[in-house]
Amino acid sequence: MTITLDTTSLYSGKGFDVQSMVNQILNAQRTQEDQWKSQQTLVQNQTSALTAIQSEIGTFYTASTNLTDFNGVLGAKIASSSDTGALVATADSYATTGKHVLAVEQLATTGSAYSTAIASGDSLDSGCFDLTVGSTTKTVTLGDDNSTLSDVADAINKLGMGVTAAVQTDAAGSRLTIVSNTSGSAGALSISGGTSQLSFNVTKGQNAIVDVDGVPYESASNTVDGAISGVTLNLATANPDKQVTLSVSQDATQVAQAIGDWVDSYNALVKSVNTQFSYNSTTNRAGALSGDSSLRLLQDSLLHLAPFSMDGNGDYGTLRSIGIDMEDDGTLSVDSTTLNDALANHFSNLTSFFQGENSFGTTLSSAAQMLESPTVGPISLDLQTLRQTNQDLTNEISDFETRLASQQQTLLLQYSQINAALQELPSLQNQISQMLDSTSISSTSK
Repeated sequence: MTITLDTTSLYSGKGFDVQSMVNQILNAQRTQEDQWKSQQTLVQNQTSALTAIQSEIGTFYTASTNLTDFNGVLGAKIASSSDTGALVATADSYATTGKHVLAVEQLATTGSAYSTAIASGDSLDSGCFDLTVGSTTKTVTLGDDNSTLSDVADAINKLGMGVTAAVQTDAAGSRLTIVSNTSGSAGALSISGGTSQLSFNVTKGQNAIVDVDGVPYESASNTVDGAISGVTLNLATANPDKQVTLSVSQDATQVAQAIGDWVDSYNALVKSVNTQFSYNSTTNRAGALSGDSSLRLLQDSLLHLAPFSMDGNGDYGTLRSIGIDMEDDGTLSVDSTTLNDALANHFSNLTSFFQGENSFGTTLSSAAQMLESPTVGPISLDLQTLRQTNQDLTNEISDFETRLASQQQTLLLQYSQINAALQELPSLQNQISQMLDSTSISSTSK
């Protein structure tokens, strides 16, 4: 960079523009800083692109894990009831496929009681009643300190019997209500005694009973666990004479969705990589990562998955055999007809393809774990390097700016002094001329 200075003004007493001069000197030194900033912009663009790809790797890893986890999607079961009005059910991955015959003998109920209505504010006649909850019985006294329904409710709640007592008021008057905090037989409730003024209508409380393949099973609630391993029953209506067929099967819909999600995650990753390596004729540029060797490694790892072939699994040893094909751009497509046939008629082969010994799932799991790993994953390592480079450049630029700021102050001081001297030069010249003229006159007079 050329530094310009109007020399005609140097001896005129006008001096020169100090700030402009200093700026020119400093700007001449910013070439290196400009290079650092350009490099930093490139590094930041690369980091942004790699971060997006890293996120897609995470999605790909999750989708891959869903297919290779033994307790995951491929193990998912679905339970179907022939009479959803009687019961519905859910099954976990540990449930065994098959059919069961059930009958809902009785539903679980919660023990409760309500009293006859009395006029609001009326005092209670003296007396007592015995309250039994489960195997515990206690006597509740009426009158004296318990002269109102509210007093009685408070007294019952203080007994700690596992019930909740309250007063409800309607058009007929006020009633004492008592509800067990525990459903089923364990919280069964009964009341004996009372007065002519205060009597009770009681629902005792009972366990649910459901026959499973002829064997009765009791539960304290209408949500029944344990009657069938891995299956939760939700009882709705009791009808001892009505048989309900419960079918437990593989959840093919969920598996198809998981395979579709895996293909989508694979394709998103491949497309992002392809974009970085493609040349944009409009901008005359390739992607920010076009020269990144780690991205090439990622691309190779993905493309090597598709040709996988597995022996010993019948006709289901390749991705194509389950309806997954590779397109010319490296993405995958799904033939739903072929996939649905495998799900419906060859589910065990499909499971073995993703989870058997030496299966595609083994290869997929190894590749996905390597790509996703924060310690050995090529993209993770690349990002670590780029972030360190960006920090180093930030430090270089910061240090350079600090040095430049210090130099600026020094230059401003130096050139201000020079400028001040130049501005005084005409005055000095006049003084010298006057002195010379005075000397010349003295010499002539002698």
